Amino acid sequence: MVAVRSSHLLNPQDFVIEQWCIGLKLTEQTEKTLVDAWYYSRELITTHPDEMKSATLTLQSGVEMVEILHELNMDAESLVTAMLFPIVANRLIDWEALEEKFGAKIIKLLRGVEEMDNIRQLNASHSANALQVDNVRRMLLAMVDDFRCVIIKLAERITFLRDAENRCSEEEKVLAAKECSNIYAPLANRLGIGQLKWELEDYCFHYLHPEQYRAIAKLLQERRLDREHYIADFVETISRHLRKILIMSMCMVAQNIFIAFGVKCRKTLRIW
Repeated sequence: MVAVRSSHLLNPQDFVIEQWCIGLKLTEQTEKTLVDAWYYSRELITTHPDEMKSATLTLQSGVEMVEILHELNMDAESLVTAMLFPIVANRLIDWEALEEKFGAKIIKLLRGVEEMDNIRQLNASHSANALQVDNVRRMLLAMVDDFRCVIIKLAERITFLRDAENRCSEEEKVLAAKECSNIYAPLANRLGIGQLKWELEDYCFHYLHPEQYRAIAKLLQERRLDREHYIADFVETISRHLRKILIMSMCMVAQNIFIAFGVKCRKTLRIW
């Protein structure tokens, strides 16, 4: 199932950047720079009348990218780059002014992420064979000097797919999903970032096979409580039997052994 969004992203009118930054528990300097980046983005948007209609979405995208990267424990430079990238993608910035405000390191990361957009010129469609697609992935990894650019781009693609339902045509959603399915989800896998890979794959499945996705999602929702009760009973039964076996085989020593189980939620695509 696709990710559940933070409440402030569902109600952007209630969003307060300073409070949000405090909640991330970052260093004071990182908090300040993120707040500066958000206000800088908002000011740029207000000076471009054509962008006002999508102003909330642009600012929200930066915040959402930061949250994704924060969960991966990315560094401060990556977080600031993510906050600024939506205005870069919308061609609202002056590179010299941006560098003067945030420094050369942030500019280098922003340019690296921007360069990855060149992939669209290669038309990542299902008509490409596996070798061609793999060559594109290798090229993307080779063309950036800093692996953080790739991870920031993955966060941007997830943010885009989360909003695609409301802002894209069916054709645009399908093209974006094909691109992510062929290129970005495997890149996330190659970098060992499972949580990004799974979310990308879930959204791709949602847009490429909407009927199958809805059918599975409906069944999962209907059976959720039954599944939770079944799993709880199953874990309790297994724990009880294992403890008996351990006590019988190891006598009193086993009484101090703690048994714990983890439950992994299977993704919609894997069920299909």
